[in-house]
Amino acid sequence: MGKNERQNEVAQFKLFGGDLNIRDAELAKVTNMHTLRDAWIESGSPKEHQYTWDMSLNDNLENMAHTNAKCRFDRFFFCSKKHDVAPAFDDGSAPEANDRFQLAAFQLIGTERLGCGMFVSDHFGLMADFHLNLT
Repeated sequence: MGKNERQNEVAQFKLFGGDLNIRDAELAKVTNMHTLRDAWIESGSPKEHQYTWDMSLNDNLENMAHTNAKCRFDRFFFCSKKHDVAPAFDDGSAPEANDRFQLAAFQLIGTERLGCGMFVSDHFGLMADFHLNLT
């Protein structure tokens, strides 16, 4: 394998996310989660960006409007090549983060009402910025 091929292999990055409608209890049953990193958790788990479906703020669903129902249904999971192939340690801890892609920012979007008074969706969107370290 040539030098350029090795560099490209190290820089591999995978992102999976969207409206998964998955709850924490259900996520705990998914195998091999140690290879994936949750963008919200990696950003420090900020409370103001926790709930992507929050009926106390978003009243698009009339039958749910003004209830306290909320959940983090929408998620971003990511890994780079090193996280993708590195197994968990015997004690169950995750591999040390040492990859070329670093989460720089995470936030909810679509939290502002449109001119018609509605939100874009009954779910708030996710946006994440990643930095690529080329050194």
